[in-house]
Amino acid sequence: MASETPRLRPAILIISETAFKEPATDKSGVILREVLDLEGGGRWTEPLVEIVPDDAKKIEQAVRKWTDDEKSYVNLVITTGGTGFAIKDITPEVGCFLFDGLRECFLLQPRIWDMTDNHHT
Repeated sequence: MASETPRLRPAILIISETAFKEPATDKSGVILREVLDLEGGGRWTEPLVEIVPDDAKKIEQAVRKWTDDEKSYVNLVITTGGTGFAIKDITPEVGCFLFDGLRECFLLQPRIWDMTDNHHT
């Protein structure tokens, strides 16, 4: 009898001043949940979701809670939110601090953004 592969636990961190104040305005979290469910091949559990403002301390706290706490531990952290880079955005800097050595992952975001057809230039 083959053992069943354990499902992985994802987390979605929505970083948005607007969604933090009015969660119903967020669309990206809903889409990411659907992608994990429909395209994930049954490998993912229901994701943990949190919305935080563009605040370094709050972003760090959410990520560390999911990566350092055994009870809240996740296998994947997805960050999303906003409509692109702005002067106030600090998400890439926080990510570089938290994931030292993985800075190139934040360079991928603009390339993905350019591939979408629903952004404003």
